[in-house]
Amino acid sequence: MESFEAQLADFRADLAKASTQIEEGLPDLLDEIGRQAVAGAQSRARTPADRRMAGALDVSRSRQGADVIIDADRVPGALGQEFGARHNQLRPTTRRGQVLGWNQFPDPVPDGRLLGPALEESWADDDDDPFLDLIDDAVHPAFPD
Repeated sequence: MESFEAQLADFRADLAKASTQIEEGLPDLLDEIGRQAVAGAQSRARTPADRRMAGALDVSRSRQGADVIIDADRVPGALGQEFGARHNQLRPTTRRGQVLGWNQFPDPVPDGRLLGPALEESWADDDDDPFLDLIDDAVHPAFPD
């Protein structure tokens, strides 16, 4: 029979392994969630303008996780197509003078027309939480029961 000190040392070692496993697995998990959100948004695109906007979506991976980005430089108007704009209000003065505008975009939608619903949909199943699965798999050796 192992001494209490030996059991405690094993437990601490298992927790240290779990911490490392979670730290190493989290960026991959966040990247995958970002990619699923982009794919979900792209699958929702129905109009040509929506498809152009969806083409501007990408995932930028970092050590802390992943960010879904809208590359408005690559697709001008992508932000307006995703989040909408106020109609028939005076815009700042342009080369053409003062205009009413941004009427080419849909009405404002705070969470986005494609990306917001795709993100919400990716978390619709409360029973399948990938973060809890990652943590559970990592700590199982320390808490086998």
